[in-house]
Amino acid sequence: MIETTYHRRNRSAVQEDYSPNTIDDYLWIVEPSREGSLYVYRPNGPHPGLVNTGLTMKKLVEEMSPYSDEDPAVTYTGEKKTTMIVVDARNGRVLKWFGSTGALVNDENCLNRHGLLDPDSEECSTSSTLTIGRTEYTVGISGAKDGHQIATLKFSEWVPNNYDHDLERQYHTTLDNKYIYTSHDGGVIGFDHDRLTADKPGKLLLFKHKFASPVVRVFDVARSWGSEDSDPNLIILPQPVPPNQIDDEVSAYHRERSIFLNHTEDGSWYAMSGKFYPLAVQGIGQAPCEREEWRRHGPSWDALNDRQLSQALVGLHSVDHVPSERLLTISAPSANDRGVNNTPPDTSPALLSEPTIFQWIQSLPRLAVDYLLEFIKNPMLIILLTAILASNQLQVRIWLNRFSKMMGVSLLETPISSSKPNGKQPSDLAESKTTDSPSPDGTSDTPEVKVDEVETPRALPPEGKEDEVIVGVTRVDSLDIPEEAPALGKEKKKAHRGRRGGVKHKKGRDRAASQDASQDPKIPPTIEDAVRDAQNMGEQTKLEPDIRTISHDPTEVSGPVIRIGSLEVNTDKLIGTGSNGTMVFEGSFDGREVAVKRMLIQFFDIASQETKLLRESDDHPNVIRYFAQQQAAGFLYIALELCPASLADVIDKPALHRELAQSGERDLPHVLYQIANGLQHLHSLRIVHRDLKPQNILVTMGKDGKPRLLVSDFGLCKKLEGEQSSFRATTAHAAGTSGWRAPELLLDDDSREGSTVIDASTNGDSSGALVSSDLMPNRRATRAIDIFSLGLVFFYVLTKGFHPFDCGDRYMREVNIRKGNYNLKHLEVLGDYSFEAKDLIAAMLSPEPKRRPTALQVMAHPFFWPAKKRLSFLCDVSDHFEKEIRDPPSSALQELERWAPDTCHSDFLKPLGKEFVDSLGKQRKYTGTRLLDLLRALRNKKNHYEDMSEKLKKEVGPLPDGYLSFWTRKFPNLLITCWNVVYEVQWEETDRFREYYQPAGL
Repeated sequence: MIETTYHRRNRSAVQEDYSPNTIDDYLWIVEPSREGSLYVYRPNGPHPGLVNTGLTMKKLVEEMSPYSDEDPAVTYTGEKKTTMIVVDARNGRVLKWFGSTGALVNDENCLNRHGLLDPDSEECSTSSTLTIGRTEYTVGISGAKDGHQIATLKFSEWVPNNYDHDLERQYHTTLDNKYIYTSHDGGVIGFDHDRLTADKPGKLLLFKHKFASPVVRVFDVARSWGSEDSDPNLIILPQPVPPNQIDDEVSAYHRERSIFLNHTEDGSWYAMSGKFYPLAVQGIGQAPCEREEWRRHGPSWDALNDRQLSQALVGLHSVDHVPSERLLTISAPSANDRGVNNTPPDTSPALLSEPTIFQWIQSLPRLAVDYLLEFIKNPMLIILLTAILASNQLQVRIWLNRFSKMMGVSLLETPISSSKPNGKQPSDLAESKTTDSPSPDGTSDTPEVKVDEVETPRALPPEGKEDEVIVGVTRVDSLDIPEEAPALGKEKKKAHRGRRGGVKHKKGRDRAASQDASQDPKIPPTIEDAVRDAQNMGEQTKLEPDIRTISHDPTEVSGPVIRIGSLEVNTDKLIGTGSNGTMVFEGSFDGREVAVKRMLIQFFDIASQETKLLRESDDHPNVIRYFAQQQAAGFLYIALELCPASLADVIDKPALHRELAQSGERDLPHVLYQIANGLQHLHSLRIVHRDLKPQNILVTMGKDGKPRLLVSDFGLCKKLEGEQSSFRATTAHAAGTSGWRAPELLLDDDSREGSTVIDASTNGDSSGALVSSDLMPNRRATRAIDIFSLGLVFFYVLTKGFHPFDCGDRYMREVNIRKGNYNLKHLEVLGDYSFEAKDLIAAMLSPEPKRRPTALQVMAHPFFWPAKKRLSFLCDVSDHFEKEIRDPPSSALQELERWAPDTCHSDFLKPLGKEFVDSLGKQRKYTGTRLLDLLRALRNKKNHYEDMSEKLKKEVGPLPDGYLSFWTRKFPNLLITCWNVVYEVQWEETDRFREYYQPAGL
């Protein structure tokens, strides 16, 4: 969402205009909140530190740009780009995409209405959709004096459909008063603000969860008023800023001026303020550069590298002054002022104004508090206090018991339990105590509720809240916390789907709650108290063992490493993620390092199918190896061979996998051959992979120092049973990944009723054909769908990340696949191998499945041959055709000469040069238009290579590589032409040519 590019200049301290506080050294920092607030970090000057400019990316682009300032002397220019997508509300799949350059409607897929009950059904079920927009702001910052570029800032934010802008303006508070707070480390916590007045801080927390990256935007999902449709079009509204119910105004003031700084992987810095992200500034240490000793004794700013800069800036910062927002206007002079030299007042924002002495004095109490907090957070102090408490545990418990009795509650006499004495299950108890909707007579189902305790239901606006996604609920069995323990020990309410429009809700308390309410009134808990309680609850797991042996009870899972029999899983080391909640962690099995694939128990059938196919196919060097499968705590764990990277990682990020990338580039045909070999093994077992892509091909280093590639992820594989050679392929069952699927999986069903024209250019860089309905009868898909995907992978590897169907826009891949519109020009960088690569990949990408080669035929293609084998084949072809009858010419000779015009180019003697032609001798005459004579010249000079002059040898090159390259540069299609001719005349099974039509055996 944030990208910052700095255009640094080479400056020297001896230059006349050099200044240690030059604006070129500033860090421009964007907050990924609404509109993108802009901050600047000044490394030098009398008062260095973080400054809030009072500007936002949205304001700079939409209202101010172009804008030039004098102090500092910079110019702002900006641009705005918007896109919109429509997604399936159930699974997040993108259904439609709209942009300024075009649109893409992904309507070839639908969900089977009957699911696994009738997998062959073509009936599609409807689904609710969400419309969400994406706005990208780009701001360029340049020097106003000399025009040099300083920085380019990019900020993207997800926004709702502006058609619902009127609803967004009215949406100031959530309908259920529940809010989701996000943290800097990806953590999210849900709070119910209605419980702030219930004197139950433990009940304030709804759930906790942690994502791999920070959550920057939360939306509420609503539906139209009075809609009875089971799958309506839903509306998303940004979650309003949570209400400020903090009692301590000093803490609120400090929190709103606290800013957490961090950076992305590419070095773009971002800010998270306490105003929009309260959790991001809770319990975070002060950044080292904010401390006085760093400013006095720290290294020079210019001497810091990226790692040192990260260590210095990451952490909590303080912004003492936020300049007020002032409109930028230019007023025309009045009639009375004409001719008078009046200096207009400065109305520009105080972008980088220095803090005054008064402001610095005001910050002294905050600095004292910060130093005190640093002292309290000292790990040695925490260890010392823990040791003292552990050694005096009995005395502490006695003191707590006395204190609790003085307050009217006995801590030790009140057990903390997860169930009630009446024996009801937690779910039953929650249902008996929580009323999801009123009874028909309009009263609450819960007895023992006083009239004054029933909250008057609020009127709902025309948009009712439909759904809230709760990602996790923290279960607490026991906590030794005074006063709050009884509240924490009570049962949590069930998570309901939300309130529908027009349905009133009443709240009641159980008998225990009524008794608690009769006690002396207490001060309502604050948000900071609830955050502190939630953090303490999360810290309890640190007292648990690092490794636990778990059973089927999810409550027994604790710590980063879990053990299930011989399998250990380290949940702190996430390797990757997949669909349907699948996650891959590092682990070990019987002492061997493995990758552990964790799947939800709901997908047991899919996992069982995957492990079954893995057991059948893993006895191959180019197929991922399977070790074991375990089931525990609602998850399935599959132990697989551990590889350092996927093919996509090596191609897209070669710097992170330098050894694998460099060793693979030395022999690209060997890399591709291994992938085809693994796929051929699956096909020989009648297994169709159906999701072949770079992300599903893993790479590891073999014992021979060469990369070893493995086909993985069998989640979508299909086994052809018995004599079955194909399976039904409909738009409802178009397995695979968008952009990597064969056209027969994408063509609409109505293509069977008539012919379908596949548009494509017919030049050398593209391919296309006229496909009629009889070429794909009944849309039966075969192993050929894997060959198509394999061709895409081949192109991706050979071109280092390109896609042949990215003609104009990568979002149009599947549209181009359906049209057969691809471009292979990027393969020209391969030089002598380019024509063979184009021939192979063009055949694999054929829109007609029957015309695609099999995996065995792919492995036998001349693209994989070394130079010696290529030269031997051409000489064998020449020898074999020399024995054919010439008068009249045999059918085989006629077939060979049919290709002569495309190969010889009217006269093959001209490209060879006069000296080379003279060396051919005069014993035989060579006709420049005959392909047979071209092959004879190649064979004769190869056999009499030593008879050539040294000058000619140097021009031709050494045997076999140089000599072959001499001919292929002049006649690039010679090898493929001869290979096709031998196949057409059916000589591929003869003793001479059999080895050339079998896998190369690399």
